Amino acid sequence: MNQVIKRIAEGSNYQNLLKRIATFWCFKSSRDLVSGKVSSWGLTRAEDASTAELKFKGGDVPAVDVIIDNYFPDQDELLISTVSTLAHMGDSYSPGASWVLVQRWEDASPRALANIAAIYEANGDFFVVLRVYNECTQGDGLIAGATSSLAGLQLTLSAVQLRVEPDIQLLALREIGFTPLHKTGAVDGSATFTLLI
Repeated sequence: MNQVIKRIAEGSNYQNLLKRIATFWCFKSSRDLVSGKVSSWGLTRAEDASTAELKFKGGDVPAVDVIIDNYFPDQDELLISTVSTLAHMGDSYSPGASWVLVQRWEDASPRALANIAAIYEANGDFFVVLRVYNECTQGDGLIAGATSSLAGLQLTLSAVQLRVEPDIQLLALREIGFTPLHKTGAVDGSATFTLLI
């Protein structure tokens, strides 16, 4: 990628360099999307997943019971794989490491801070187990303690707020919208979550 940017810079004769690189990259990305060169961008797919296993209702994984009860009520068994890395809308998500702002489409619920605890795939649908920190959400749907600027949205939570027991929710990916957040931790146990705009 550095070589591509160097060639763009050389072609601009180093005049108005940032604008030239941004404009060229925009056109290149558009052309690649239209031509099909990067047609998989934005698709939801498992980048890394276990082999699908036949799981039975009442087994040792509680999430399987919720998936079967809520989404496949006429079945007692289901082929389910555990997803380690999910590609969704151009971003990658991994259980335990990914933090998101989540909102349900159906009831237009307020956005909430959540950590992705697990991801499953069954019958071509993806399901996420979320640790939702509802106490961070104010009544008007804004994130409590969030500040926004031209650089993006920032939310800082103390160590005490992060120790509060989150709500555990299992939802189909098609039912929710979420935005990735970058988490940085501090020595005192607090954390800052940043959404780059």
